[in-house]
Amino acid sequence: NWEVAASHAFFTTEGQQSAIRSPSGFLFSTFTHPFQNDSANTAEASTRLGYRATDVEVAYKLNVNPSLGLRLFSGLRFSDVEQEMTVAYDGRDFNQAIARSRNEFTGFGPRLGAQIDLKLASDLKLFGRGAGSLLLGNKFTFYEETDNAGTDLVARFNPGSRQQIVPGLELALGLTWQPKIGRRSNLNFSIGYEYQHLFNVSESIRFVD
Repeated sequence: NWEVAASHAFFTTEGQQSAIRSPSGFLFSTFTHPFQNDSANTAEASTRLGYRATDVEVAYKLNVNPSLGLRLFSGLRFSDVEQEMTVAYDGRDFNQAIARSRNEFTGFGPRLGAQIDLKLASDLKLFGRGAGSLLLGNKFTFYEETDNAGTDLVARFNPGSRQQIVPGLELALGLTWQPKIGRRSNLNFSIGYEYQHLFNVSESIRFVD
């Protein structure tokens, strides 16, 4: 009933959004330093998130009854998270201004969890999984704002890399289909919803007037 397993997960997403000041209103820049500029005619933002995690684990499986199984696992996780955001402001107080922020975390640490399998048919199961991790790694934060087409440096925040502990939480729920393809072999197809939360993995730079 013992298992040794390894897995790798990755997720990348990005998005864009723009805004234009209405003729009778204001478009305030909440992402920039308030010392110099705070109102624009246009704003164009783009953001990107990259997440990677590699797990190595040892698990023990036991049958509570013929329809209910429990899998206990523990191991190590290596994780890397990258976040970037860029906003371009123009008009009124701004002249082709760019504000950029970047957060990155790379960590390594223990991971512990359990999975419950409820048998619905001969090859079909309902599963629920929960796990927690504690990662120790390096966190990097950077912010820069320029104006007048890049010739004017308004603000820069670059404290460099520093160590931080990041707790993690995982929850998953779904269905698994395991058809047999041999006496000792079977395929595994799973579909479901997974939630992951990394605490304090990023730092939002906000200047207060």
